[in-house]
Amino acid sequence: SAKSPSSRNGCSGMPTVPVLLGRPDEALDSFDRAIAIEPRYAEAHNNRGGVLRERGDQEAALASFDRAVALNPDYALAHCNRGMVLNELCRPKQALASMDRAIALAPNRQTLIVAALARFSVSSSSTRPD
Repeated sequence: SAKSPSSRNGCSGMPTVPVLLGRPDEALDSFDRAIAIEPRYAEAHNNRGGVLRERGDQEAALASFDRAVALNPDYALAHCNRGMVLNELCRPKQALASMDRAIALAPNRQTLIVAALARFSVSSSSTRPD
């Protein structure tokens, strides 16, 4: 299957070693290589989006999260990340929909708590309509 074990259960949220070491360019290159080898690897698209978001490129991050969700519609963490970046792009209705989907999919309490807190943050901080 193109889905990694952790992308199937929505529990993968750990940063990769290059990200932890403060080398986002190296991390991004690693994700790009992984995607070139296996374009349907949802977790690589999600993690790529996380690096892009941290670098301030929300539009590119959204594209990566969109791809992760398209590849694995049950990937709760990708829906959560998508919701956070949509909120940053001042698209609260879409952000809330993504957060609600993440909450519905959350396979355990840890993911559910993260998604719920992120959703609360979106609903309380967004005042502009999509």
